[in-house]
Amino acid sequence: MRPHLALLAVVPVAAGLALPSQAASSTCAQPATARAVSADGHPSSYQAQACVVPTGFLTGETHVRVAPDGTVVQQPAQTVPGVAGTGFVPGAPGPKPQTQITPSGFAISHDSGRSFRYVEPAGVQWVASDGAIHVDSATGRLYYYALSPVVVPASGIPVQDQAPAGYAHLLTSDDGGRTWFNTQAPGYVESENPRFTSGPTPRGGDQPVPGERVAYWCGNTLLFAYGERDCWRTLDGGHTWAYRSTLLRRGAPIHPQCGSAQEEFNAGDGYYPQAGPDGSLWTVVSCGGTTWLARSTDEAASFPAVRKVPAIDELRVDSRGVLYGVTLTGAKLLLRTSRDAGRTWSKPVDLVAPARRGAAVGQWAMALRGPGQVAVAYLTAHKGGGYDGSVTVQRGSAFVSATVHDGRSVLVTTPQQAKDDYIDLDVAPDGTAWGSFYGDCGKDPACATSSTNPMAKVGVLLHVG
Repeated sequence: MRPHLALLAVVPVAAGLALPSQAASSTCAQPATARAVSADGHPSSYQAQACVVPTGFLTGETHVRVAPDGTVVQQPAQTVPGVAGTGFVPGAPGPKPQTQITPSGFAISHDSGRSFRYVEPAGVQWVASDGAIHVDSATGRLYYYALSPVVVPASGIPVQDQAPAGYAHLLTSDDGGRTWFNTQAPGYVESENPRFTSGPTPRGGDQPVPGERVAYWCGNTLLFAYGERDCWRTLDGGHTWAYRSTLLRRGAPIHPQCGSAQEEFNAGDGYYPQAGPDGSLWTVVSCGGTTWLARSTDEAASFPAVRKVPAIDELRVDSRGVLYGVTLTGAKLLLRTSRDAGRTWSKPVDLVAPARRGAAVGQWAMALRGPGQVAVAYLTAHKGGGYDGSVTVQRGSAFVSATVHDGRSVLVTTPQQAKDDYIDLDVAPDGTAWGSFYGDCGKDPACATSSTNPMAKVGVLLHVG
C-alpha cells in the first residue's frame, strides 16, 4: 500500500522496509498544507501541515505515544516468522497469515518518523492484540501492558507467570525502550484493552520515589464476562504495583448513585481514570441511563461520584484542570469542555472534518496534551466500501483536519474482529497529533512476510499539526 494524503493536494509517500533486523525508513518529502476551521465550522486562516508516515511493519489493534523528547512509539509492530503466523519454527515453509497472536514488539522512531526500529520489550515477543501503552508526559517513562508472551518458555519471565491468560504483564522502560523491567499481576484473564495514567501526587498522598510520578493501571478481570475493573498503583516507576480499589463491577454496583442499576463497562469503553494537575483522578461512571463524574483524591483508593454530567464516551483533563469530554452521537464526535469541575459544559463542537461529515463514524480515539490541544482520530465510511482514516487536532481556536487514503483504494477494508478492534492517537509536546491506523497491505514491502493473507495490515501514522 502507498497511502496518500487527501487535503489540498495528493502527496505520494514512499513505504519502508519490513525487516525486523533493520531500521524501516519512511519520509514525507512534500508535507501537505492543511486548512483549518473555527469551532462554528467557518474557514480559519490558521495554516498547518500533515504527513503520512508508514512504520514499515505489520500491525493490527494499534497504539501510539509520543515522549517528551519527541520519540514516537507505535505498538504492535508485528513479524510473521513461523508456521501459521506464530513465533514457532521460524523460516519453515507454509502459509504465514497475520493473526491476533502474531509475534509483536514496538516500532520506535527517534527522528520524527523518518525511520523506525523494531524493539522487543524485555527481549520477549508478545501477543499483538489488546495491549496498552503510556508515556508519562513529565518523566518520559514508558509503560506497557501485554496480554501474554507468544513463545513459551520466555526468558526473563518466571515460568509460573507465563501461563496464557491469567496474568497482567506490566512492563516499563525509562530509556525509550532500550532496557525494560517487567512484573506480573495475577488474576486477570485477558484484561482486554486496559489503560494507564500517571500524574503528580495529590495533597496528603503517598510520595513516589525521587524522579518518578504516581502511575496507575486499571483493567478488567475477565474477558467477555469482565467481572470487575480494578485499579493498581506504582510509586517506583512500575517496579512494584499495589492493588488500590475496584472501580466498576458487574452485578451490585460500587457507586450508590446507581441504585440497583448495573455499572456499564466492557472491552471497548473509555471509563478509565485520567490524572489532573492536582493529582486527582477523574473518570465517568455510566449506569441506568445516567452518566456520573467521579473523582479520586486518594490515589485510586476510592472513586466517589460527584455529579451528573452529559453523556461522555471519553474524558480527559488538562494541566489547568479543564475537563474535555467527547461523545459519538450519530455521525458526530461532539466535544464539550468544563472549567468548573463538571458543573457546567460548553456548547458541543463537532470534531469530524467538514469533508467527512455525514459519513458513518467507525472506530475512533481521543488524546490531549496541553490546554487547547485536544485531538481525535477516526474512521469514516468511504463511498463504495471500506474506510478513510482522519485526524482532527485543536490548535488554539482552530481545528485542523487531515485524511489519509489511497487514490486507488481506501485506507482499510473491513476491520477484522479480534485483530483490528481499535485505532489510536497522541498529541506530541509541540501540539501536533500522531494518528495510528492499520492500512491494507497492497504491495507494501512490510507485507512480504504475510503475503498469503489478503487481510494483512500495515502500520500507517498520520502526523497533523
